[in-house]
Amino acid sequence: MPTDTTRSEKEQALLHSWRHEAERPVEGWDFSHLDGRMDQDQPPWDFDTMSRAALESAAHVLDMGTGGGEQLLRFADVLPPDTVATEGWAPNVPVARNVLGSHGISVVEYDPEADSAADRRMPFEDSRFDLILNRHEAFVADEVCRVLTSGGRLLTQQVAGDDAHELRALFGGAAHYPLILMPLLLEQAAAAGLAIDDSRDWTGRYVFRDVGALVAYLRIVPWDAPDDFSVDRYADRLLRLHRDSAGSDITLTMRRFWFQAHRSAGTETRVDEEPS
Repeated sequence: MPTDTTRSEKEQALLHSWRHEAERPVEGWDFSHLDGRMDQDQPPWDFDTMSRAALESAAHVLDMGTGGGEQLLRFADVLPPDTVATEGWAPNVPVARNVLGSHGISVVEYDPEADSAADRRMPFEDSRFDLILNRHEAFVADEVCRVLTSGGRLLTQQVAGDDAHELRALFGGAAHYPLILMPLLLEQAAAAGLAIDDSRDWTGRYVFRDVGALVAYLRIVPWDAPDDFSVDRYADRLLRLHRDSAGSDITLTMRRFWFQAHRSAGTETRVDEEPS
């Protein structure tokens, strides 16, 4: 395996700059340092507009996977007093609590992909919310149904499991984003007692101006890379990508979908069962 002593000065300089990108501090979902270095297509729907419309008639709101809380605060003018958020990625929890706490919004640490069924149970009583917003966060359909009121709504936008599938080839098939596909989630939601109101999926593109921008992106979104990802461990693959792209644009496939559902009237809550 090549080392810095056997690589050219240009390759060593590239690796040095990429290490800097990989060590950049992360706080919430802040992509501002990628302005001008990364572009992405926009879906044909406006999830913010859909969320705002849903909030205008809601009294008890849960924002699942709030990240650093920045997205939720875009709706501060229409959030009801009873608004709660969850976050499952530990580094984001104190950030979200700091950002949202001054607005009276509590942040509960909760990971819907926890190993044990007990930990995947949402820490809320039955029929607690009349609206759940979920932007790019996994969820347990039975639990979402349980904590919704009768007629309460779930509005979610998801990153599909085949998003940026080119990274799997780049990293030897080791990227580990969970297999989230719209037909599967719709089936799970219906089985839990949620009636699907509307849905749509879409394919677009990410464009990174160079490998450094891609490395910076993976620093914020580490689940698109292998668990053992580092610039040094994958140096050969990153340098090959740089050569193949001629040091210019790197295009990846972008996959999104959304759906809205409501808890059907008369749906029994499963208080004695652990979520699957």
